[in-house]
Amino acid sequence: MSDKPNSLLKFWNELKRLKMSDAIIVVLFVAVCVLLYPKIFNPDKFEDIRDEDGRITIAVMPFEHFQEIQEGEKALASQPN
Repeated sequence: MSDKPNSLLKFWNELKRLKMSDAIIVVLFVAVCVLLYPKIFNPDKFEDIRDEDGRITIAVMPFEHFQEIQEGEKALASQPN
């Protein structure tokens, strides 16, 4: 009978040790996630190109309308040689 309380005490100590190691693993995992979060999810990809007032400057190229050229090519293609 003296063996039973001793075995319960050993089981309780092993269980407590397991919980402590689990807690350490969880704390380390959370710390790694907190440190890596900004590198994985970059919230502002345009931070480098913004002006001081927060605006982004872009260049707009002139638009060339090619429909007349395409219609002309169709007309040439439909003519007999």
